[in-house]
Amino acid sequence: TAVSYTNKVYVSKSGSGTVSCVQTGKQAAYTFTPAAGYKVTGARVNGTALKTLTGYTFTDCTKDATLVVVFGKTDGSDLAVFTDSQSHWAISNINYVAANGIFGGTSKTTFSPNAPTTRAMVATLLSRIYGANLSSYTADPFVDVTDITNKANWYGKHVAWAAEKKIVGGVGNSKFDPNGYVTRQQLAAMLYRFAGFAGRDTSARASLTGFADHKLVQSYAVDALQWAVANKIIGGSNGKLNPNGTATRAEVATMLARFVKG
Repeated sequence: TAVSYTNKVYVSKSGSGTVSCVQTGKQAAYTFTPAAGYKVTGARVNGTALKTLTGYTFTDCTKDATLVVVFGKTDGSDLAVFTDSQSHWAISNINYVAANGIFGGTSKTTFSPNAPTTRAMVATLLSRIYGANLSSYTADPFVDVTDITNKANWYGKHVAWAAEKKIVGGVGNSKFDPNGYVTRQQLAAMLYRFAGFAGRDTSARASLTGFADHKLVQSYAVDALQWAVANKIIGGSNGKLNPNGTATRAEVATMLARFVKG
């Protein structure tokens, strides 16, 4: 009698196209087929970008995994043009995260690259990168993150997922402080935990002593920043890490783009 294996790969897609699967035992081969006038803009497995955009084969689909496929128009007419960011140093990374459905603008034509990023937004971005299945999350994770099944609460389920996976934590008294701004070292710590959860190799380390302000790095973020610097996810500015500085939307877009590209 043939053994039937349960496919645990969670697939999400955006844009016009199909993602089909042929399963043979534990192996699941996925094929990405754009609709007429569309192409595969990007695809991710467990948060890491695929270099081949025609399909992907999981050798063991009985293990929890995610597959995200983004279809975009061939002529690029569906891509956002952020008029406030065209000459910004981070424009290529801003365009990348926007085109791949990770980080949208503050309007159809603006990205607000120098604006701060909140804790709720970072949790949401990491959830999107991974392609998390949020359907089972109904319980409010913190006293200040409530009514998460209400569609008007755009970040609630994302925070619940990130908290359950120990990617983010609270700030005390059962609170999350969703509107609190994220510092550069806090962002590095969240991304480091996310990398471990997603199965990335997090062993690489680089010395921080070359940065003039390395002593400002708090103990909880040392490993994370050493890892982020070693993997060229974060770099200094004028010889400084600025660990306590608020992470701007442009900086977040850049770190996330570098992470996803591997």
